[in-house]
Amino acid sequence: MFLWTENQAKRGADEVASVLFKFLKDKKDVDHLVVFTDNCPGQNKNWQLMAFWLQLVKEKWFKTITHHFLVTGHTHLPSDRDFALIEKRHRKYAPEVYSPEGWHKIIKDANNKNPFKVTVMQQEDFLKFELLLANVQKSTRMSNKENLDFSGVYTFHFKTENTKSFFVKHSVNGEYNEVNITKKGRPVNTPLCQLKNKYMEPIKISKKKLKNVQSLFPYIPPIHLPFFNGLTSRESDEEDVEIV
Repeated sequence: MFLWTENQAKRGADEVASVLFKFLKDKKDVDHLVVFTDNCPGQNKNWQLMAFWLQLVKEKWFKTITHHFLVTGHTHLPSDRDFALIEKRHRKYAPEVYSPEGWHKIIKDANNKNPFKVTVMQQEDFLKFELLLANVQKSTRMSNKENLDFSGVYTFHFKTENTKSFFVKHSVNGEYNEVNITKKGRPVNTPLCQLKNKYMEPIKISKKKLKNVQSLFPYIPPIHLPFFNGLTSRESDEEDVEIV
C-alpha cells in the first residue's frame, strides 16, 4: 500500500499515476500488464492516466497494457477486503492513532497471513503526468466513425505495435475499436524521465482545519507533535475540496 499525508500531495490523476509509476519500476520483467479499477474520473478514468499507459508501451516497459473498469453495480475489488481488515485492526487493537507512523503500523499488522507491504511516498515522488497530454490528441471519434464515449469505456488496450492509437470496448463481450490519438503537425514526445516534480513545497491546509488540529494538541503525546507543528495554512479560510 502506498501512503502519503495531506501536506505532501493531493489525490488526483497525477498522484495515482505517480504511485503506479513507482510501483511499476520494479515490474519491468512483465510483458503484459492488466489493471482493474473503479470508474472514478478524477483518479482512474481520465486522459492523463491513458497518456501514461501509452507512454509506458512507447518506451517498451510492457508489450501490452489492458485497463479494465468495473461494471456499474459490481464495484467490489479485493482492496475493499483489505481496507476492512485495516479498519478491524484499528478498532480492535489501536483505536487511538496519533501520527502517520501509527497508521503505517496498523496497516502492516492488519493481515497476519499475508502482511501488507507499506510504501511511504515522498513529495518528490509525485510528478506532473499532465505533461504527457502534449503527446496525444484527445480524439472524440473511433475508427468505426462513431463518437467515443470515454466515460462509458469498459476496457482500454495499449500495445507497442501501435502507439499511434489505443483500443476501446464498451462492454465485457464487445469488440475493440481503434481510437487514433496522433497529434497533427510536428510530433511531440515527452519521455517519462523528463517529467517534472508536481510539488515544490509542502501543501498548506485550510485555516479552519489547522485550527481544529491545534485544538487537539493537549490530547496528543508530545513525541508526536512535531509533525503537526510543521503544518501550515493558506491565507484563505476556504475549505479543502478535491474533486476525485
